[in-house]
Amino acid sequence: VPLSWRTDKPSLIQFYVGMYDPATMQDLPAYSAEGAELESIIAGEVALIPIQWPSFELDGATDTIFERQIQLTSVEKPQQTIHPGDLVTVTLHWHALEQITEDYTSFVHLIDPSGSIVAGDDHPPTNGWFPTRLWPEGAVVFDPYHLDFPADLAAGSYELWGGLYRPESVRRLEAIRQSTGERWKDDLVHLGTLVVADRDR
Repeated sequence: VPLSWRTDKPSLIQFYVGMYDPATMQDLPAYSAEGAELESIIAGEVALIPIQWPSFELDGATDTIFERQIQLTSVEKPQQTIHPGDLVTVTLHWHALEQITEDYTSFVHLIDPSGSIVAGDDHPPTNGWFPTRLWPEGAVVFDPYHLDFPADLAAGSYELWGGLYRPESVRRLEAIRQSTGERWKDDLVHLGTLVVADRDR
């Protein structure tokens, strides 16, 4: 299967197979070993990666390594004034330190002063377009998270926390802060603070 295009962003490619009747152009039904009809058959998958990974910078405040496999190098946060009801994008920068073979889910949560989650986004990195099971050593992934701020959110300072977990068990990956060598409490990484202003400001 030749690939005739170039990409700057890594992605998952899956190969679907099937058969059809050339006289009618109708797909032939396919069945599992148990006799159940299959909607589609995936013969395999590969990672489409750029010729060169983008460069990245380390932010000492967030530089964290998860189970010696994946490094959170830095975080991009909005610079504009944030108001209740806004949709805010926070981008995590990941770096694979070795070949990854498991699928992980990543998350960014906005926490109010009482410790409650008021906005959040959990998803496989890049929303599954380039799952962690395909990350080769050296992969650099810029991964956006979209936080929908409640319209009645009170003005004030809110903390961003994030991390990685195994979706089957919802168990977080061990997170070691590189500036101190210590493990983050509950494997939650502090990503920064966002200040929410009144709508009339």
